[in-house]
Amino acid sequence: MRSIIKYLTESTKFDPVKNKDGVYSKSGVWNDILWIRNKPYRERAEVLILNNNNEVFLEIRGNDYRLPGGSIERRLKRTGKKQVYEEAKEEARIIIKDTIDSGVIYKIDKPPAKWEIDEGLSYEGKITSIYIAKYDKQYKGFIHKIDRDDKMVKNGKFYPLSKLTNKYHIKAIKKVFPDLAAQNMKMYRSGHTQNIKMFNPKNPDKAHNKQFRSKNLIYATNNPSYAAGFCFDWFDKEGFRFGRINQNPWLLEMPKKYKNRLNQKCSFYELESASFKKIDVRTPEYYSEKSVKVIKEIKFDSCYDCLEKYKVQIRFI
Repeated sequence: MRSIIKYLTESTKFDPVKNKDGVYSKSGVWNDILWIRNKPYRERAEVLILNNNNEVFLEIRGNDYRLPGGSIERRLKRTGKKQVYEEAKEEARIIIKDTIDSGVIYKIDKPPAKWEIDEGLSYEGKITSIYIAKYDKQYKGFIHKIDRDDKMVKNGKFYPLSKLTNKYHIKAIKKVFPDLAAQNMKMYRSGHTQNIKMFNPKNPDKAHNKQFRSKNLIYATNNPSYAAGFCFDWFDKEGFRFGRINQNPWLLEMPKKYKNRLNQKCSFYELESASFKKIDVRTPEYYSEKSVKVIKEIKFDSCYDCLEKYKVQIRFI
């Protein structure tokens, strides 16, 4: 992303005629520019790296994650495919192979703060192409400090595909490897209603409508334990509390007078994930405005059994 082919110590004034494809910063970092309607955008490529277990390489940061990726350096005559090869090597220290252009491209407009390129010019947004590649081997060679990403090397790991939440990343996997996506990318929810084949936002569960904000959305999560915590109807105003501290198990606190609710039957549902969007970075909740197909239903004779299976602790208060 930050490869140097020239180091400039003098001031770099941006000239749209001389520097129509990009510009170097004072530190010598090349900044590629893609002009859209006379506005400068950053043209990027990022890569979903899969290992032999069909897990994807991610650097997870809180409720978000990063992939190896960066600006396409057209000045070095790099294609997107060549760029992600270099990014994977520099940022993740991974050599990739069998790289495929997914054909999925997404654009981010009007960022909260414009990305500064150099004096007198800022990016108006980003255009990102998504590639998918296979893990080949670790790269053990030299990487210049300006190109290294020590945090990604230290914290990056291979995770199940179900960890993907960016709808474009999900779309790319589904487009290139549809069978793999169907097997590995899921969202979860539970409830006392059984035998559901399709969740419809025009007629969602009443309990979830009261618990959350909208009457015409389907709510789910990529965290099985969190989903299990809603296997029966409960509400904050009744004195229920549900949460976790750090990496401790999820804890459901409930008044003793509602203990009998745990005896009812319930179902745990695995859902397709492509249409879901994140509600808030502070919660594991997602929503969909479209109908969602059930991949699998697991039935339980009691909510006790469901909570136990997905490691949710119960405390009566």
